[in-house]
Amino acid sequence: MFPLDRLRELEAASVIGGLAEDAVSFVTSYSASRDIERAAKRKCSNQNEKKEGVSDILEARFGWSPDRFEKQVEWIRIGATEQDFLALPDTAKVPIKEDTEDAEGNEKRGDPRAEAFKQKYGDLGAEAEALEVTRTGEIARRVEQAILAHIDMAAWKKSVKKEKQDITELEAA
Repeated sequence: MFPLDRLRELEAASVIGGLAEDAVSFVTSYSASRDIERAAKRKCSNQNEKKEGVSDILEARFGWSPDRFEKQVEWIRIGATEQDFLALPDTAKVPIKEDTEDAEGNEKRGDPRAEAFKQKYGDLGAEAEALEVTRTGEIARRVEQAILAHIDMAAWKKSVKKEKQDITELEAA
């Protein structure tokens, strides 16, 4: 999760403008089948659970149209790279998910790419959370970098300056 305290620090340092009262953010891990990503974008429902996606929240609570979501929201994956994986100690890695059976004998599908991965890297994989083993706060740092990379800082600073001028004028009136 992107720490709100860090956003407040950036706001206080005039790196970003004011924070909105209502905001929606969503950070998730990558799923081989992309089910998590699909669910994050749009409502998913199965027999056990019903969850809102980001687009559902924006439409229901903020009056966005589905078209606006598609035009204004860019979905960016931020996660562990091959270089990150190779640098991780084995103690931070997890066994590869293979096909298994649950307690009732029902087949549980593993990752269909498991065999190819195991041939290249061995029996252990890694979750994005493992990045925290090599550097505390690494996931938040990567999310912050991705957000800041999309901000036109010159335009942002101009907007902050204009906002301050407007406030001064309003207070004087």
